[in-house]
Amino acid sequence: VSGRGELHLSVLIENMRREGYEFAVSKAINEVASYKLTDASNMSLLSSDGRVVMKLHKQNLAFLNGAWKVTAIEGKAITAKIKIVIDVEEKRVHGNAGCNLINGEIIVNLDKGNGIEFKNLATSRMICPDIATEQAFLLALENVDTAAEGETPNQAVLKDNDGKTILSLTRLSPDEIAD
Repeated sequence: VSGRGELHLSVLIENMRREGYEFAVSKAINEVASYKLTDASNMSLLSSDGRVVMKLHKQNLAFLNGAWKVTAIEGKAITAKIKIVIDVEEKRVHGNAGCNLINGEIIVNLDKGNGIEFKNLATSRMICPDIATEQAFLLALENVDTAAEGETPNQAVLKDNDGKTILSLTRLSPDEIAD
């Protein structure tokens, strides 16, 4: 279950009740005797005999919020000044794809750990000297399936459906944002 507390859970349960799922959820919740954290993002709710009754997953994409520069596309370092701002809460992405401006939506995939997609991307249409890098970036961005924190808090990677890193990001400093 993802969301911001009890209200979100009550809305989810009401929607499930309307679809005929209420009794299954109520029964599962009534059976819960304890819980077990399986890692930082996953919790199993257990019955008194230790059986898993329900699994809960916490999305952890807050690390992506902020301004980033793209440092590599499919493992190849780039020199183009591609800068994007990701706002997970507002589900928006915008920035500069190297030459053209970019705007789009973010879809958080609750069924996949740190699942994120960039959809409905729109760009300006200027003729650019390094259009090949810009097109490679846009194509990679459209193929993003998940995100992961990088080696430091100022790094992140965006991966495709096969778990392959397709975009490497480095957080922009305040000076770089103004540039």
